Amino acid sequence: MLRDYKRIIMVLLILGVTVTALTGCGSKQAKEASTQEKPQEVTGIPVEAITAKTGEITNYITVTGTAKAVKSADLTPQLQKKVIEVLVDEGDRVEAGDKLIQLDQADIKAQVAEAQTGLKAAQAALEELLAGSRQEEIDKLTAQVEQAKASYEQKERDYKRYQRLFDKEAVSKQQLESVRTEYISAKNNYKALQESLKMSQAGPTQEAINTQKSNVAQAEAKLDTAKLNLAKTEITAPFAGVIAEVNIEVGEMAGTQPVISIINLSSIKIKTYVSEKNINNLELNQPVEVDFNALDHKLEGKIANISPALNQEKLGFPVEINVDNSSNLIKAGMYAEVKIEIDYSAGKVVIPKQALIQEDGNSYIYIVENNKAVKKKVSTGLTTTEDVEVLSGIEAGDRVITVGSEQLTAGYEVRIVGGGGQ
Repeated sequence: MLRDYKRIIMVLLILGVTVTALTGCGSKQAKEASTQEKPQEVTGIPVEAITAKTGEITNYITVTGTAKAVKSADLTPQLQKKVIEVLVDEGDRVEAGDKLIQLDQADIKAQVAEAQTGLKAAQAALEELLAGSRQEEIDKLTAQVEQAKASYEQKERDYKRYQRLFDKEAVSKQQLESVRTEYISAKNNYKALQESLKMSQAGPTQEAINTQKSNVAQAEAKLDTAKLNLAKTEITAPFAGVIAEVNIEVGEMAGTQPVISIINLSSIKIKTYVSEKNINNLELNQPVEVDFNALDHKLEGKIANISPALNQEKLGFPVEINVDNSSNLIKAGMYAEVKIEIDYSAGKVVIPKQALIQEDGNSYIYIVENNKAVKKKVSTGLTTTEDVEVLSGIEAGDRVITVGSEQLTAGYEVRIVGGGGQ
């Protein structure tokens, strides 16, 4: 029985050693497994950073407007006449000088003919005056002067004789006055014929010539006016373009309202308004980017006009943009957004605007040096919605913290996790 008891004790000891061995082995394996699963200890506040570089920075403004034809005209007749013919429809393309509408011109043609006749008569009279008197007219006047002289001398002798008889009371006073009247009449006739002969021999006076030239000029002006009115009966295209509207029909009376609208869309203009803050940054012929919502691509335009006067209603200065439309894609009235450069700089450090920290009216940036955050006071230049130009405080090559700076204090250890790598 004692032997059996010893045998039991031996079994229990063997079992105890076995369990202890197994337990020790399991603990070691568990410790090793625990050691393998524990992560390596990581230090520093996670941040994103980029390497500062020099570059370009441009500031833009965006303004809006609608497309209008650079050339457009509303044509109104200058005469109130009946419309005889309408030669175009809306959408027709026309060339400069093409006839669009014909008004009645019957009475004006008659005025032209009358004026032409009057001018010819005035010109003939001037030519005759400049040619001078013909010799036969001078000879005729010379004979008339001789006859008038003889008559005058005879009447003078008769008057003197009757004067002596009257003094002797041989004739009455009435008889004397009758002879005296004949004498004076003969004398005046003689002198008048002498003047006519002198004028005929000397030719026309400058005054007479000037008077007739004036008559010719008046006749020419009358004809020009008639021809001008005749031309006004035809409404023609002032430039090449497209008929936008026709507002009259054959048989209607043309009045004082436009009857045809014509536009030329080979080039369009956009009128917009720029604030007083930015207006002095614009230049004539400056290129701009134009985005029409109705088109699937952007176009280039140029600043064609900058008004020096503020529009009080729009609170901006009117600016006109021209855009080439030779492709005929832009239609009048299309809405456009215009992107205009107002400032540009190059050669300075440019960083994301989000890296900037504002404190007490100053600007700061955190950079990474030896895995620590270093706070730098900076002065800035041109700023856009995304980037900022740094004039001093950091240099190209510095590691600038862009994300995570709100958690930092100068000297904190940091760990770069993105934005540009180590």
